[in-house]
Amino acid sequence: MLGFSQNWIFGQKFDFSNSVLLFTFRKFLFNCNIFINWLILITDDLSQPQVLIAVQSAPQNAKLRNEVRRTWGDTCRSIHQAWCSLIFVLGSLSSESENQNSSDLQSEILQESGKYGDILQENFDDSYNNLTIKSIYILKYFVSEAEDQNQFLLKTDDDSFVHLEALWDLAKSRLEKKSNNLMGYLQLGLKKHHYLPLAHKPTKSNLQKNGKWLKWLIPTYMYNKRFFPQFLSGSGYLVTKSAATCLLQKSKVLFHSVWKLTKKVSNIKFKFLPL
Repeated sequence: MLGFSQNWIFGQKFDFSNSVLLFTFRKFLFNCNIFINWLILITDDLSQPQVLIAVQSAPQNAKLRNEVRRTWGDTCRSIHQAWCSLIFVLGSLSSESENQNSSDLQSEILQESGKYGDILQENFDDSYNNLTIKSIYILKYFVSEAEDQNQFLLKTDDDSFVHLEALWDLAKSRLEKKSNNLMGYLQLGLKKHHYLPLAHKPTKSNLQKNGKWLKWLIPTYMYNKRFFPQFLSGSGYLVTKSAATCLLQKSKVLFHSVWKLTKKVSNIKFKFLPL
C-alpha cells in the first residue's frame, strides 16, 4: 500500500476530508447528483484556477508512476482535465540505480514516455542529494515553459495521493484572495529550540551500521548553522506563478552552492521525451 507519512492538512487539523494529500490510497463513494453538479460548476466557471501537478519521481519508479496514472492521475486527466494537468519529473540515471542495466532502464523510460507523454527528464544525476536541483528544475519549468494558464503549481512525490477536489477548493480560495502564500506542511522544531527545525550534522550518532551516513545529513560546508528557518515539507506544496518566480530567483542568491547549481542549469532547455 502506498502511503504518506505526514499530516498534510489544509482545513481543520486532522480533518482528512479537507486534505489535499491523503495518508493512503482509498476508495471514495460519491453522491452522483452532487458530484455531477460540482463538475458543471467548475466547467462553467471562467475564473477557475489552473493547476500544474509536478510529481517528483526517479527513473526506476515506473510502478509508482503507473499507480498514480491508474488512480488520481487518471481522474486529473479525465474528470478534472479542465483545470488539472500532470507531469512526472525525472533526472538522468545515476549510480544509485540497482538491479537493472542503465541502457535498458532508459529504453523503458523512453517507451513509457512514448505511451503516456507525461515525462520530463533532464540531464542531472537523479539522486537523493540532487533533490534540490530537481526542485529548481520544476520551478524553472513552471515559470518559463509551462502554459500561461497554469496559475498554480503543486509539487508532490510519486508515493503520494492527491485529493483533487480539495486541491481545487484550495486553489480557488487562494485565487479569490489573490494570495501568494505558499501552502503546505510547516516543518517545526521543538519549543526549546524556538520551533526551528534542527539541521542534522554528520556525527557518530548519525552513522548507520553499514558505515554510511543517514541521507538527510547537512554538512557544515553547505550550511553551518544549528537550526533551519521554518520551512514547508518537500512532500508537497502549492505555489502561485509569482511565488514560484520569487523562489527561483532567491535560490540563486541565498546560498553560494545552490547559486552555482542554478547557474549551471540556466542554460539547459526543458524538453519532454520524444513521443
